[in-house]
Amino acid sequence: MATDARLAELRGGGGAPYTRRPERVPCSHCGASSATPLHVDNCSRHQRCFGLIDPVKVWVQCDQCGLVRVDRPPSGPQLGAYYAALRGEGGDVAPPDAPKLFNHLVIADGILDRIDAHAPRSRRMLELGSAWGAFAAQAAWRGFDVVGVEAAPAAVAWSRGTLGLQVLEGSAPEVLPDGPFGVVALWEVIEHFIRPGDLLTALAERMPPGALLALSTPFLDHPMHRARGFDDPMWRVPGHLVYFDRATLKACLLAAGFEELERWSSPRHLGSGNVLARRV
Repeated sequence: MATDARLAELRGGGGAPYTRRPERVPCSHCGASSATPLHVDNCSRHQRCFGLIDPVKVWVQCDQCGLVRVDRPPSGPQLGAYYAALRGEGGDVAPPDAPKLFNHLVIADGILDRIDAHAPRSRRMLELGSAWGAFAAQAAWRGFDVVGVEAAPAAVAWSRGTLGLQVLEGSAPEVLPDGPFGVVALWEVIEHFIRPGDLLTALAERMPPGALLALSTPFLDHPMHRARGFDDPMWRVPGHLVYFDRATLKACLLAAGFEELERWSSPRHLGSGNVLARRV
């Protein structure tokens, strides 16, 4: 792939080049440095970056394990500032209106049915990346003792003030409450971490054997992604840093001490899948 030419084309159409280019990182799963360029895109075509992170992304695929990642990911502080702007005043993501909130609560109810079918060891739940709090609110209504963690201050304030939730402000792994938790949920979150294996390991340390992990993430081998290819807008989401297929996610889960129980398509995001796994 003519990566340099494509980068020049994208930057040429967007004015002055972004100068705060971070360093390359090795594969977070296997540690290999060798990777093949896969796709280059401009996130500004999908969502504003507020001048806080580089809108141009080079996606590469690890030559050893196949994990797909951003070649030069933004730093943690850059991402934190971006998420705060995204859900802050004048941002692009506002609190849900009543119809959208109701839809999210109904979807959460179906997921909680599946979680309950696996008989979690305790009703204490952690939701990482709780956003505006719809899933946490429905879980609390069904009897879970829920604590959320969310990076965007506006979303934290709305979740606390409107839905009455317990939500910690910050990002993992720096801000993670002490366990043990019977259920940990991450909806469209794991792809925002350049080192997802480290995140899963930190969560596993707060989960006893038999505890449940519930997550959703885009899957590169999902039929919807196969149909859309590089036209899929997921390639242009500013905060996304890694993408899995079924094999790489299963390997990442196993390495952190989780056994996959079931997988099904997400009703909220085209090309994403929901996964339930158990701590072994």
